[in-house]
Amino acid sequence: MAARRKKAYFKACLKCKLLVPLNVEVCPNCGSKDFSEDWEGMVTVVDPENSIIAKRLNIAKPGRYAVKLRA
Repeated sequence: MAARRKKAYFKACLKCKLLVPLNVEVCPNCGSKDFSEDWEGMVTVVDPENSIIAKRLNIAKPGRYAVKLRA
């Protein structure tokens, strides 16, 4: 239930999957203006250089990311 409530506060960048607040118009990570509110799963990356998860998901910058997106 908590994950569903959190989902209502974020949208995901379609290009890099960064989760941002709903009022953000441009992704601060990649500059894209394309977002989706239909996403699943969340991973927080603190140290992408030493994170196996970040490498597997091709994440280069710290942040909160969606695991799965639908456009």
